[in-house]
Amino acid sequence: MTSESTKETKAISDANTRAILIGKLSYKLNLEDPAYDTDQDIGRAWLKGIKRQFDIYDITEDDQKVSACLKNLLGYMEDFADDHGKFDLFDEFEEWFRKRMRIPERPDDISQELKDTIQDGKFRPYGKKFLALEAKNLLCKYPRSEDELMDAFLLNMRNNKLRDVLLLSTANLGDRIVFAEKLIRNGTIWDYNDPRASRSTTSSYRVEKPPPSGPTAGQKRSAAQGNYRQYNRNGRWQEYSNQGDNPGQDSGYNYDDQSPDN
Repeated sequence: MTSESTKETKAISDANTRAILIGKLSYKLNLEDPAYDTDQDIGRAWLKGIKRQFDIYDITEDDQKVSACLKNLLGYMEDFADDHGKFDLFDEFEEWFRKRMRIPERPDDISQELKDTIQDGKFRPYGKKFLALEAKNLLCKYPRSEDELMDAFLLNMRNNKLRDVLLLSTANLGDRIVFAEKLIRNGTIWDYNDPRASRSTTSSYRVEKPPPSGPTAGQKRSAAQGNYRQYNRNGRWQEYSNQGDNPGQDSGYNYDDQSPDN
């Protein structure tokens, strides 16, 4: 057998192998699939699924992919394909399929949106935006990693106390958002820009008021007794009399040990 005959035989064999592979690939476009609400959802899922079939059956050539897709079309999409005619490339078929099924164009990635999504108010809307970005990321041609989404989520958060708590968690993005909303709802951490945050009484983030300042620093007057209290030189509360001929006389009562001086 000559070398040319050998090449011809191999080409026929390869063609037969491709035909067998395509024949085995059965992934029908079921436009009545009850698992989806719209034809757009059905088309999107089918396109994603048949690409996985290409990997399983090691179908790599454009003509093989197009042939497999056309063989598995049903309903009005099969009629539209017959009207269209030949597809030279799989990308050409995919673009046509998306337009016919009215499937939105896939974005490249969400990198810019991750940078631009910054908390500018309460946490709940901010969390919803990131959940939407997480869902959109799954449809991208070049999806970002879970770590990249988490880094942007924490970096763009303006509630520093909430961020500190979430940094300690190892949960995924969705679970951290649920946990954050619970902390805010229970009053463990105040929401961003909440006016009550400045007078929080929670044990974790108690706001301590500084001592009073001014000419009456450290004094608490008692109009009923005519006495006043102030810090003594030892830094303790001491009551002094403000009556009689000797204002400022020590009343003999120490508020630290709660017993009269002898």
